[in-house]
Amino acid sequence: GAKSAAAVLTRYPRLEEIPHSVRGWDLSVRGGAMLAQVLRERWDEALLFRELATLRLDAPLPQESPAELEWRGVPRAPFEAMVERLGAPKLMDRVHRWAAEG
Repeated sequence: GAKSAAAVLTRYPRLEEIPHSVRGWDLSVRGGAMLAQVLRERWDEALLFRELATLRLDAPLPQESPAELEWRGVPRAPFEAMVERLGAPKLMDRVHRWAAEG
C-alpha cells in the first residue's frame, strides 16, 4: 500500500537503491514481498513516472518574464474545436474561466 511504499522510499530515496528482493531490505513493511514483486514487474513504469514527476529546468519557454506565464483562461475557439473533435461536450462544463478574446 501507500504507507509501505512511502516507508521504502524514505529508506531508499532513489529507486536504484531499492534491493530487488525484500530479503535485501533492512526494514520491514506490511506486504513487502508483494511490493518488491510489483516494483520488479513494473520497473520501467516506475522510471517513467519518476521522469514525469521531475521538474525540468532546461525546458524552453517562449515567455521572457514571470508575468507572461500568468494563467489568463482557456482560449475558447481552440477548446471548442477540441471538444467537438473528441465528441466530449461535458468538457465545456469544466472551464472556470475563458481567456479574453482579441
